[in-house]
Amino acid sequence: MSVDDALMVACRLDDLEAAKEAVACGAGIDTPDSLGSQPLHHAARSGSLRLVHWLVSSGAAVDALGDESWQPLHDAAASGHLEVCDCLLQSGAEVGCCTSDGEQPLHLYAAVLEQ
Repeated sequence: MSVDDALMVACRLDDLEAAKEAVACGAGIDTPDSLGSQPLHHAARSGSLRLVHWLVSSGAAVDALGDESWQPLHDAAASGHLEVCDCLLQSGAEVGCCTSDGEQPLHLYAAVLEQ
């Protein structure tokens, strides 16, 4: 497994120490996976507030575009992680950002609430 893959896995599993180790070994903080998602997308999707905070404070782009123009804020909203949304917004994420389908984070979060 590459160090970039190790960082993605650490972000999905909320493993801050493994994420730090992967970066120390050369993983790119903004290196995308094969689908275009960056570590911050994975951390936001998994609801890992501490990893989101660490990635942002380490220089990860809060407005990074992934598959279908999803930003980390879209991932957090679609997964129902309100605290992560707040952290991303406080870090400069744009509340009105749209996916390639025109969906905004608020629309995605509302769909979670309707379930």
